[in-house]
Amino acid sequence: MTPRRLYGPVVLATLAAGGAVVLTSGRPWARTTVGGAGVPDDALGVTGTQAVPLVAALGVVVVTAALGVLATRGLGRRIVGGLVIALGLGIVLLVATAAEPLASAVDDAVAASPSFTGANDPGEVERTAWRWVTLLCGVAVAALGVVVVRFASTWPGLSGRYEAPRGTREDTDDDIWKALDDGRDPTE
Repeated sequence: MTPRRLYGPVVLATLAAGGAVVLTSGRPWARTTVGGAGVPDDALGVTGTQAVPLVAALGVVVVTAALGVLATRGLGRRIVGGLVIALGLGIVLLVATAAEPLASAVDDAVAASPSFTGANDPGEVERTAWRWVTLLCGVAVAALGVVVVRFASTWPGLSGRYEAPRGTREDTDDDIWKALDDGRDPTE
């Protein structure tokens, strides 16, 4: 596959990876049950967004940056690719270090549960695979950013077909205002 043919799949994959970060960070990263004698059990799920809200926000920025890859060319596209790399590494860092914030979010969810009396302990906390899926999505985002930076100069840009025509007239802004002051139509 030629580098030029990578353009569409890389942009679509970046959109998908950013969306997957948002989706997987909204899934439960930990589950537990609170209950005990005389109170009904309450099954709790703590999402990645509750534990580390910045992860989902970075996923939204990745989606936006994927659209930025479409809208830029040359150096601008390389800068956007560098931003995508930084976003991917940020996602990986936040998810990899999320153990403490996740434990804190589980404690907060247990304390807020109507089944928690203070005397009953929550059940065992089960960690789900969604956290690691989010981490893999972050790795994919960073890898796609590397591809954008590498091949940015070989990819096509948006067409200039719909851009305003460049100055064909020789009048400057001052000449236009002078013509108006003199009562002449500067568009003739």
